[in-house]
Amino acid sequence: MHDIDKKSRRPSLFGRALNQIEGLGNRLPDPIFLFVWMCAATAIGSWIVASMGASVVHPVTGKTIYAVNLLTPENLRRMLVEAVPNFLQFPPLGVVLVIMLGVGVAEKSGWIEGLIRGFVLSVPRGWMTAGIVFAGVCSSVAADAGFVVLIPLGGAIFASVGRHPLAGMFAAFAGVSGAFEANVFPAPIDAILAGLTQAAARLYETGYVVNPLCNYYFMAISAVALTATGWWVTEKIIEPRLGQWEPEEGVSAPETLREPEPRERKANRWALACLGLFTIVVAALVVPPDAFLRDQKGGVKPFFDAFPIILAAGFLIPGIIYGKLTGSLPNGRAVRVAITESIGSMSGFMVLAFVAAQFISYFSWSNLGVMLALSGAEKLHSVGATGISLVIGIVLMSTVLNLFITSASAMWAAVAAVFAPMFMHLGLSPELTQAAFRIGESVTNCCTPLMSYFPLILIFAQRWVPRVGIGTILSSMLPYSVLFTVVWTSLLIVWYLVGLPLGPGGSLFFSR
Repeated sequence: MHDIDKKSRRPSLFGRALNQIEGLGNRLPDPIFLFVWMCAATAIGSWIVASMGASVVHPVTGKTIYAVNLLTPENLRRMLVEAVPNFLQFPPLGVVLVIMLGVGVAEKSGWIEGLIRGFVLSVPRGWMTAGIVFAGVCSSVAADAGFVVLIPLGGAIFASVGRHPLAGMFAAFAGVSGAFEANVFPAPIDAILAGLTQAAARLYETGYVVNPLCNYYFMAISAVALTATGWWVTEKIIEPRLGQWEPEEGVSAPETLREPEPRERKANRWALACLGLFTIVVAALVVPPDAFLRDQKGGVKPFFDAFPIILAAGFLIPGIIYGKLTGSLPNGRAVRVAITESIGSMSGFMVLAFVAAQFISYFSWSNLGVMLALSGAEKLHSVGATGISLVIGIVLMSTVLNLFITSASAMWAAVAAVFAPMFMHLGLSPELTQAAFRIGESVTNCCTPLMSYFPLILIFAQRWVPRVGIGTILSSMLPYSVLFTVVWTSLLIVWYLVGLPLGPGGSLFFSR
């Protein structure tokens, strides 16, 4: 993959390090068997830690948490009984399959190709990378849809102009995952984390209120800073390292970009008009205070819960219109075939999802992740870190924890009751603690195989380069992770030193 780069010059020390990481990663077993071995390691590790009698005491509730031995008859039986529920409840599974119902039709009809063509023809090539990264950064508004839609689109966009498709995928992946918490728009995760932070803060001061937008100012500026960082990493490190893309046997290169035909222009106008009408209908179901997609308290949780099916319809309807007008999907049978082929292309992901779901469940049952989180928080407290050093400590500890617990809400639910009261006692506001946590929680998302969407990213990458392995993805995402950590943490330190508000009601310091 790196032949051209190697012939032109000797790789730098950093480049050689990435090549070593890639080589080691690609020598790992096939991802399916890697997760199998990780399941076994978790079970054995839980037995060892439980046999040692290891435990941690929750510093706020006083509850003692013990490691759970997964090799007892009861838990071995649980592994068998709950294997199917683990798979069916694996968070990305339903989201991916539902969204692909619509995406498959939009793709087979040619509508997505037409949108890509329009994007490429309208955006200056010099801004293409920045546009993809920024779209990824902002995609958290649509929950996890960016993983399913934007990442493969990034590869297709790059390939359509002769650039390496993996570079486009990695740029989108960095924005979607590595900068997940940053956004110029309020996102569902803001409300989720704020609710957990408020509950944790009230363990220290009754009645403390956390605004869901308490980190908004900081996260909006972060989105711009991380877009620039991802742009630089893609064009200065990743693309030169990947070299020129030459499609392998069995992989067809995209056609050279051409101006759309009159029939395609007309079809695209009608498809976009239908999408606009659909968007208006959805808005009418969400925006009014007593709208259909609001709960009894006026919240929009029903909308976010229904978002995968809404997004699928947002691709399905324009895709059918476009296919009907261009003749690519002339009847209902063609639409059914498109959906069937789309779901069929996800078979590899479903196999990976089964074993990945078992591992994540075993790790949760064992309590090893929670014990790691609580031990790390206690260590920070014991060394007497204060001020900037404490902020950096929160970021770094969250970064490490995120390698093992990749769900932001799950991790924050586990450690917020420790972090927020502890750092309030040391003079830091819960809002600042939450902001520092969000940095660490995001930056390693894109370079841990435990991230629930990682198997899907591997499947997407193998469409363009069949021999690509885990090592290639990890070594390519590591520069994003490192630079995002440095830039984002530095931005928070500047914020802290200047004394800027993090958002509405988002002060930096706490005093009783």
